[in-house]
Amino acid sequence: MRNSAPIAPVVVAPPIFTWTGLYAGVNLGYDFASGKKADPFFGGGGGGGGYGEADRQGFKEKGYSFSEKSKGGVMGGAQVGYNYQLGQVVLGVEADVQMLTLSREATVTQKDLGYNGTLKQTLSGLGTVRGRIGYAFDRLLVFGTAGYGVAKSSQRVTDTSDAGGFDVETSKRTSYLGGLVVGGGVEYAVTDNVSVKGEYLYAKLNPLNSSSISSEKSGYSNKDATFSIVRAGMNYKF
Repeated sequence: MRNSAPIAPVVVAPPIFTWTGLYAGVNLGYDFASGKKADPFFGGGGGGGGYGEADRQGFKEKGYSFSEKSKGGVMGGAQVGYNYQLGQVVLGVEADVQMLTLSREATVTQKDLGYNGTLKQTLSGLGTVRGRIGYAFDRLLVFGTAGYGVAKSSQRVTDTSDAGGFDVETSKRTSYLGGLVVGGGVEYAVTDNVSVKGEYLYAKLNPLNSSSISSEKSGYSNKDATFSIVRAGMNYKF
């Protein structure tokens, strides 16, 4: 009796990983304030009446001094997007919403008068819509990104003096800034559905509306904002 040949085992190839699909996730990071001066009197070049940039030196000669500082902090948010993979090239679009902790403050003082004028600008939120293009090394994706962002900006001007008959004056305003957001990063798919990423974003935003503080000093404050974000995130691909 002749024995039949053994049946060869069937080998099923594992599915090839793809970045194509809808995803959503969260992120956490740090924002860094930078950019132009936020000068209460001279930053806007003298628009709206009053003093201009050329008068700064004259005020210094009268005993006025100027200082500026900026502060960043921990920020976080969420994102949603879609990728489409063509060979090793990955094209995508992403939208995100962030809570920011950016602030920028400038002060002008005159000690003999006991005068202190302060402008503080705070950015509390940012939303962006960006395109992405990347190159996939299997589960590792290296990408660049560029798009448009809108941030909420709050400004407060305060003038105080304990001599010379000056009154305390405080003016506030809230406005929105918009402009270019660019960056890049790397993302790694831990599983077919879960990925982790590290990303850097640079934003340069300008005023979107013309509303101003109910004070002539609104013409002098720099209302634009330039800042950076470094963040880590996690995405779930559906």
